[in-house]
Amino acid sequence: MVAFSTVRKETTARFVQMLTDASATLNPASEPPSSAQLPLSMGRQMTVPLLELNPEKLREEELEEARAIQSVMLPTETLRAGAVRISHAFQPVAAVGGDFLDYFELSDGTIGLYLGDVSGKGVGASLMMCAVQTSLRALERQQYNPRILVEELNRLLVADNPVSSFVTFFLGIIDPETLVMRYVNAGHTMPVLYRPGAEPVWLSEGGMVLGIFADPGYDEGTVQLAKGDTIVLYTDGVSESANEAGVEYGSRPIVDLLAETSRNSVEICQKVIESAETFNFGPARDDITCVCVRILD
Repeated sequence: MVAFSTVRKETTARFVQMLTDASATLNPASEPPSSAQLPLSMGRQMTVPLLELNPEKLREEELEEARAIQSVMLPTETLRAGAVRISHAFQPVAAVGGDFLDYFELSDGTIGLYLGDVSGKGVGASLMMCAVQTSLRALERQQYNPRILVEELNRLLVADNPVSSFVTFFLGIIDPETLVMRYVNAGHTMPVLYRPGAEPVWLSEGGMVLGIFADPGYDEGTVQLAKGDTIVLYTDGVSESANEAGVEYGSRPIVDLLAETSRNSVEICQKVIESAETFNFGPARDDITCVCVRILD
């Protein structure tokens, strides 16, 4: 599998260790976990003392380093496979955030991508985010079926979720040869498939959020992509940005933006983020994240 290199694994472990070190500074009596306790989930022994902390009390320099490490966990460049291009833009609201994403080529030649949002903010959300990504890395070595993968991920999170967080999550697998995308939407804001001259398609097939019930059942959706198509995935930090009157940004402005532009995937992501930030009144209240899939003409 190409997606998860040794560097990514070491970065995840280092990110969690930074948060653990900050916890030990404030709670000298607590025993920090060993790296062996990380997979598949972060584990109750580690998460409970950390998630009980007030993130504002953590030392600023440790949070800043954790933020830098978290940024390394994100994709570093546009993915190019056949006619498929995938890029992202990410604007965290806290030093460490709960939005997470990745896109990568799988060993069978297909492309995996996901975007998720952990409930809450700060250290607690970031630890849960690490738990999800660590579990995904193990599961994706075994299974490329979106529905089964999401079901297994949900079971892992339900089995070890000491703070009752939940995760909204979208997972897609694209065949760059046939341009068929199979996906599961687990309670996430609905991505939009934009095709010039046609009504937008909202990718809603799936089920409820992750981490609450062990076997809620998930449906798998399938879309046939074509040249010129654009898919925009985003978190609720985009759609729930609100103006001075309390009106939310929603999702329709994204469709309007796509109708007005032929930008590449990088520029589309940047434009969505800029548009939501401009619309929002006052400081952002949540991470703002966008992933764009473009099929070249």
